[in-house]
Amino acid sequence: ELAIEQLRENNPIWFGNDVLEDSDRKNGYLMSDLYQYDKLFGIDSKMTKGLRLDYKQAELSHAMTITGINLVQGQPNRWKVENSWGEDVGV
Repeated sequence: ELAIEQLRENNPIWFGNDVLEDSDRKNGYLMSDLYQYDKLFGIDSKMTKGLRLDYKQAELSHAMTITGINLVQGQPNRWKVENSWGEDVGV
């Protein structure tokens, strides 16, 4: 609700996340389990978000800005996101 209100007032929303583990910047892929290291090495390497932050395994590696929203009956069904890597990544 706060994000919708902020966007309605023409204020973009900056956010950051950790995309290093699940991305291939050269080819432009971002998806969960892009690389299945657990299966490759036969180990369980999954940690909770809290543990990843505690052990510095997670980090802010990518910044983006939400610049728009599409609402259907008052509920968001799409967000317009500006990517800080530009338009050439994955091309």
